[in-house]
Amino acid sequence: MTDPDWLKTAAAKGLIVGVSPAARTPAPSRTWWAVEFVVPIRPANESNIGGTLGAKLGRKRKAKAATTAAIPPHLPPLPVVVTLTRVGGVKRMDDDGLATSLKFVRDCVAASLGVDDGDTGRVRFKYRQRAGYGSTRVLVRVETQ
Repeated sequence: MTDPDWLKTAAAKGLIVGVSPAARTPAPSRTWWAVEFVVPIRPANESNIGGTLGAKLGRKRKAKAATTAAIPPHLPPLPVVVTLTRVGGVKRMDDDGLATSLKFVRDCVAASLGVDDGDTGRVRFKYRQRAGYGSTRVLVRVETQ
């Protein structure tokens, strides 16, 4: 069996985190693979930030532009699991604040997959956070289910 073109392209660009050879044996069309990329933004909990609507729209525009620029051209086929990890920051966010701060990233990733971000049958989102050095950023991992 030959690999599909999208898999060859992703492997050539170093976007594949891992391919399980065992996954090819029972169902060749269901090869597991994942893509990871970094979005260089500082996610902010929009529900806790005051200010003007213009400032909020500016933050949204910058976050979406950075996310769109960071998304690789080839993502795994649906269905997928998308893990959004906030790396860095002074303190941990609560669960609802974390989801709110990553909303713009979630919207862009879902759009690049060609689905609505509420379509839980084809795309499932998970949220994580961890300590990190340097600037705050978002690590995105898209993997086949």
